[in-house]
Amino acid sequence: MKSSCIHESEIVGHQDQLTPDLLRHIETCEVCSFVVEVDLAMSRMARSVPGRGLPSPAVLWLKAQLLGIGTGVEIVDRPMSLAQRLAWVVTGGAWVFLAFWQWPRVRAWISTIDFDHIATGTIASFPLSPSLMWVFVFLLSITFTLMMQTAIQQD
Repeated sequence: MKSSCIHESEIVGHQDQLTPDLLRHIETCEVCSFVVEVDLAMSRMARSVPGRGLPSPAVLWLKAQLLGIGTGVEIVDRPMSLAQRLAWVVTGGAWVFLAFWQWPRVRAWISTIDFDHIATGTIASFPLSPSLMWVFVFLLSITFTLMMQTAIQQD
């Protein structure tokens, strides 16, 4: 479904003044038929409110266009975006905590890396504990998942 149509402004608030061409267009255009439904509902709601009533649908439509609140995707996406930022902060904090907590072991492991052994295909001893490696793999998988989620959200 399209998000807008050039005939929207001609339809909003002018239900009684629609030309035959616009009526044919409304039958074929999903956006304009939706605009007609909303316009009628807003008109009924305005008549049902005692006192001053609601502003005209044309005014509301114009305000929405000026404010850029077309689909409201930004409003709907805020909680997910906030959760994603929080996940990045927590994951980054976990990496920093892991680095400081296990720095002596990591430094000892880095100092044992021998490029001659790597070139020949033999592996030196591995001083990191299995539990530390599981934490490392877990944090790595969370980081990768967050990277993929961020990339998908950007599209």
